[in-house]
Amino acid sequence: AYMQTQAIYKCSIREIKAAVVSQDILQPPVDGGYLVFVPGFKSQGGFSDWYLNAEYFAPVWGANGWGIVYAHVVADSDGWNNVSARFYKDFKGQPLVPGHTIECGS
Repeated sequence: AYMQTQAIYKCSIREIKAAVVSQDILQPPVDGGYLVFVPGFKSQGGFSDWYLNAEYFAPVWGANGWGIVYAHVVADSDGWNNVSARFYKDFKGQPLVPGHTIECGS
């Protein structure tokens, strides 16, 4: 549940939902990310100086089916937020979001 409270998670899942629609993988309405499995998580620092590096799997679904997303997110206290993701549907994986910096609030 901790991962789901992080701004980078909320921003990344928003980016993922938009990508599955724009790439015609799933049809709107698209939702997901309520159940999250986090196999890799590293957090350092304190209140004013911190760093987060995590990977997670989450289900995402739309009007025409569902799939599992694998995402890697990195964020720090300087405001740097990076996400990359792959989408798995019908036992096939495909790139979804290439690694790039995203705008993300706290």
